[in-house]
Formats: sequence, structure tokens, C-alpha cells
Amino acid sequence: MKKIAILTYHNALNYGAVFQAYALKEYLNRQEDVEARILNYGGEVAKTASKFFLFKYCIKHPSYILNLATRIKMMRKFREFRRVYLGVTKTRNNKIDVDFETYIVGSDQVWNPNINSMDRTYLLDFTNKEKYAYAASLGDFRDKRILKEYFKDNLEKFTAISLRENSSIDVIKEYYSGELITCLDPVFLLGMNEWINLYKKDIKENVNKYISEVTSGGYVLYFSLDLETEKLKATAVNFAKQKNLKIIFVTDNERRERYKDLLHFGVASPIELLYLMDNSSCIFTNSFHGTALSIILHKDFFVETNIGASNRITELLRNCGLEARGLQDGKFSGLFNEKDSDISWKKIDENIEEMLKESKEYLKKITG
Repeated sequence: MKKIAILTYHNALNYGAVFQAYALKEYLNRQEDVEARILNYGGEVAKTASKFFLFKYCIKHPSYILNLATRIKMMRKFREFRRVYLGVTKTRNNKIDVDFETYIVGSDQVWNPNINSMDRTYLLDFTNKEKYAYAASLGDFRDKRILKEYFKDNLEKFTAISLRENSSIDVIKEYYSGELITCLDPVFLLGMNEWINLYKKDIKENVNKYISEVTSGGYVLYFSLDLETEKLKATAVNFAKQKNLKIIFVTDNERRERYKDLLHFGVASPIELLYLMDNSSCIFTNSFHGTALSIILHKDFFVETNIGASNRITELLRNCGLEARGLQDGKFSGLFNEKDSDISWKKIDENIEEMLKESKEYLKKITG
């Protein structure tokens, strides 16, 4: 039995972070003679998702106290998802469990110093055992001086490195002499039915009257990260009106005072978000993982691309042949033709399956 440890941002209050962590762990554990666990290490990312940080933030920004209850509720829902589905190691207080043969860092923006605060734990500097990067991302971080200081000689100690974005290869090759490839985000390692079955079991056991009432009838899901997205919102609202559909708003930082004209679902657990996505008529989002899961679930969708770190979204759309689904400041692409707007999912699935081959071959080298 090969024991593999995964180091990623599983403690973040971010839907994509927990989805990709779950998918990589789940996929590895389905391989023969493999036991994969997620390291219970949080670093600065976990601190910003803690109650202590939240209370300190409220002291500096008293008006945020109005959102305290919803933020704590979100922490509780994410904690429950991690407890049930992520299977993290028991070690706490940022001590690293060394009882593994192989270590994988990734996916997500684990190599973005703006997010990890230059924490070299995400370079696996605590071990001399086999170490790999799977679909690691820098996001849009490109400060050469800081990257040189951050990476130093650490990357040369990796057995192999794969990145999530092609745009990161030219950056990382400055610090790593081995072969560099790109792999798909871990969420693509699981198919449509696997994601649907994940939420169906949970929703069936914990279904409540509220979610049934909110989602009755057709609706457009507006899933937005905590960014200023007035133009995206306006486009989503107009689209819903034209289709005679209601619109449901979900965000990773619920604040009732924002977008009072929208129907707020409230704090959604990761499972509830999957349910809302899969049962929607269309999805408007500015999230990379919101886009990825829309594709996996074969949903009609549109994504705002004029945001920070948009390279990962535009690369994904281009690789899948879905450039027409990208918005610029809420405006539809010139490639989008509403009269001929049906997505050819068979062709998209074939594209993804072809891209997945290299990702799975890379993981096969790790699992043996």
C-alpha cells in the first residue's frame, strides 16, 4: 500500500478549494494499493478562515459585524464538508505528518506568494521523500524578484512538476530544469455522475423545506466570488428576465446588504452549491471552479473573464472550445450566437478526455 500525502488549501473558505482537494484525494484512493490523505496543514490560508481572524477583522471594520453570523455559519458548513468528505490527517497546529512515502502539493494557487504569504511548506521543504506538484498554479503572480526568493533551490528537489496553466511554464522553468507539463484541475478527474451522486446522497439525507421552495421552478444561478460584479449581475438579471426565470444569488462571502434586489440563497454548503448548479437552467459566474463544474455538469453557462487571474479561465475556455461563453464586462462575446447557442457536449467531453490522458498518466507515475 503506497501512502500519499496531499498538501493543498483544503482549509480555505472557498468552494473551489475544497472541491479540488476532494477530487484529487478521491481519485488517488480509487487507484490500486493507494492510500491518500490530505495533510491537516493550514498556514496563513487557514488563519484567514478562522474565527480569531474574523473577530479581529470586525474590530478593524465594525460594520462587518452585521455579517458575523453568516460568516460563522459558512465556517460551520465548510468544517462539516471537510469532516465528512476530505479525510484529513489528525495532526494539528501546523505540524506535518511525516508518515508517508510520497508527497503531492496541489492543485490550486499553492505557489502564489500573495496567497500563501511565502510559506515554503507548499514547496514541500520539510521532507526529503518523493515530492511532486500536481496542477500547481501561481495564479497571475509574476514578480520575478519575489518568485526567485520564494523558490530558491527548492523546485530542483521535486521528482516531477505539473502545472495547471500553460502560462506558468515559462515562469517555473527559470527555477526547475526538469520537464514541465500541464495537467487539468483535479475536479476534472471525476465525471458528471460522480459529482451528481455526491450531492444526491447528502441532499436526500438532509433535504429541507427551504431548498425545495427556493429551487422550485426554473432559475438562473448567479454564483459570484466576493468581487464587484455589477455588470455581470446586470447581464444575469436581464438574461433571466428574457427567459422568464427567477435568479438565485450565491456568493463565497454572503452579505445581505449587497444586491438586495436578488433572491439570496444564503450561506450554501459545498454540497448545496453542487445541487444549485446541477438543477439550474443557466449559470452566470466569475469563478474558475464554477466554470469547470458547469462544464462537467453540462450546464448552460457564462463566465466573466475581465477579473484578476483570468488567465486560468480563458485557458480553460480555449482548451475546451468554449470561448463564446466568456464575457467581457458583462458583455457577450462576438462569438456567441443565441440562435445557435446549444453546446456540443459530446465534442467538449472528447476534448476533456484527451486532455485528461496526460493528467492520469502523470498520476500513474506517482501511484506506481
